[in-house]
Amino acid sequence: MIKETLRTIFNSQMKTAEVFYARSINPGVSAYPEGNTLITKEALDRMNDSFSGKPVVITHKDWEKQTPVGYVVKSFYVPQDGYFWVEFIISDDIALN
Repeated sequence: MIKETLRTIFNSQMKTAEVFYARSINPGVSAYPEGNTLITKEALDRMNDSFSGKPVVITHKDWEKQTPVGYVVKSFYVPQDGYFWVEFIISDDIALN
């Protein structure tokens, strides 16, 4: 992972946040409780911009109940490797450790 260190003010205290890059969602079959769904590259291209500002959580299980540890800055497709990537900021000390 590529990372940069930033200083940010959070709750009136200096805290370190880090920027990370990671592979994200990819085309293929996804399993949902209602059944399997084929997610195409074209669908992901249309959804791509909607990832900006989404919360980052530790696990997907019960993600709606979790406190975000960071946020997605942007999502982008890299044709050279064929993957969607996300740039995200983590500002939670526990998650950073």
